[in-house]
Amino acid sequence: MEKITFDIELVTPMFMGGADQNGPPEFRAASLKGLLRFWYRAIYPDTLQEEGRLFGNTEFKSPVRLSTSVLKPKPLVANSDKLHDFAYLGYGVVGYDKNAQKNLTTRPGLDCGTELQLTITFNSSLGLADRAKILRSFWALAMFGGLGARSRRGFGSFKVVGFSGIHKELENYIPRWRLISTEEYVKCVQNFLKDVPLSASMPNYSYFSKSSKIIYGPALKSSMMVLKGLNKVFQDYRSYYIDFKTKTRKTSGVAKEDHDLMLDYLHGKIIPKFAPARSAFGLPHNYFFRSQGSKAGVDLMEGGNKGRRASPLFLHVQGLHDGQAMGVVVFLPAQFLPRGKKIRISGGVIQDVDFPNYRAINDFLKILRDKGAHQLL
Repeated sequence: MEKITFDIELVTPMFMGGADQNGPPEFRAASLKGLLRFWYRAIYPDTLQEEGRLFGNTEFKSPVRLSTSVLKPKPLVANSDKLHDFAYLGYGVVGYDKNAQKNLTTRPGLDCGTELQLTITFNSSLGLADRAKILRSFWALAMFGGLGARSRRGFGSFKVVGFSGIHKELENYIPRWRLISTEEYVKCVQNFLKDVPLSASMPNYSYFSKSSKIIYGPALKSSMMVLKGLNKVFQDYRSYYIDFKTKTRKTSGVAKEDHDLMLDYLHGKIIPKFAPARSAFGLPHNYFFRSQGSKAGVDLMEGGNKGRRASPLFLHVQGLHDGQAMGVVVFLPAQFLPRGKKIRISGGVIQDVDFPNYRAINDFLKILRDKGAHQLL
């Protein structure tokens, strides 16, 4: 057996728990293994048999065991207004409370600064290459992803602050864990991607390809400043609403297009052939027209049931070891609709429509670059 231990520090709040979401927050090994499996698949696509051998399936028991613990918790209680300014990215774990007239957390979590520990135990049957792949999957999770609910929207981001047990022969396969600057981050990601096969064709699920994009920076003084900035840019781009203080309409071009498309659909003026452009950010995608008192929705249909299509866009906050932090946005485009599934617009006459394209996401990435971010991939 070989054991590798990682000391982890949350750089943005994490919301992870068991079946009872109102129970105490947890750092769950089962959830973490699912995340490792996702990033393994993103790095090593179309290797399902290999994936099953490493992570387990109906035929194989996984030779990798994870154990987790919370060393120094910094609790974030339910009904706290500490994340008032993060409601858009935190939808579901942060919501508007009519009585308090502010955005409150809807469940308990662990705040940034919480110290966690992960131990990965490898069975002696695993060779060097297999162990390296598992560790590279965890490295990708640490550099691009997050833990718990809303992890694709910047929550649960963490940094590795210490580790032990990695043999020198393994270190050659893994980029640095402790990154001091944006330049060091870029260099490590570039070295990491050299060993990732980048397919020229559109993937059939989310993994790194030549169509993928990584946007990063600039570095700011704190992780919560970064998350707040991402929240504002993302909300400003995706929203079409009236600022009642200034009496002005806040919108991006694509938001107005989607608004008008769905409103005309509800009024029976048009029968759309394509879903609203912002559907590319993930489904379901809902509309409420306050002035009309009407609702509409865009859903992924699985037979007669509504399903979900996870976002191909990952917002991450990278903590640096000089005390600063920077935003990282990873776009892993893939075929949006699995075979045999449909997008359905409801609200008027139920209508099956096609996927629009990824224009909305690419426009959002351009806005980030215009605001000073850089493109790595």
